[in-house]
Amino acid sequence: PDRVTGVVLAGPTFDPAVRTLSALARRAAPTILRERPAELLAAGPSYLHSGGLPLLRFLLSALPDRPEDLVPQMTAPVLVITGQHDGFAPPAWARHLAALASAPCVILPGAHNAPFPHPRKADAAVREFTRTSCRPHQ
Repeated sequence: PDRVTGVVLAGPTFDPAVRTLSALARRAAPTILRERPAELLAAGPSYLHSGGLPLLRFLLSALPDRPEDLVPQMTAPVLVITGQHDGFAPPAWARHLAALASAPCVILPGAHNAPFPHPRKADAAVREFTRTSCRPHQ
């Protein structure tokens, strides 16, 4: 903690309503359909090459994650970023996490991986956060 000057939660893990495999599956299609085709083309080959099992393990490992328990304990400044059409970490959930940390929340156009199709907006948000909230350690 003494080396961390700030934490960015971009597309944080799932809100409580999505913490089952069936709920995750129900939200997957609407969210994925809102992603840019270029993103799927960039990530898709890796998913296919892996056989899908690593992605499934990754998703399953995120289901029990409870960021709402950790965020209030953070001593470093926090920034929360999500997409307006993110079905896994919807804007209301991102705003809730941000409120728990007394942190800013940035809602980008797009879905779960909103920084990918909107890198300039994501970069501007992170730069503003680091400029105004993060102080280097002495």
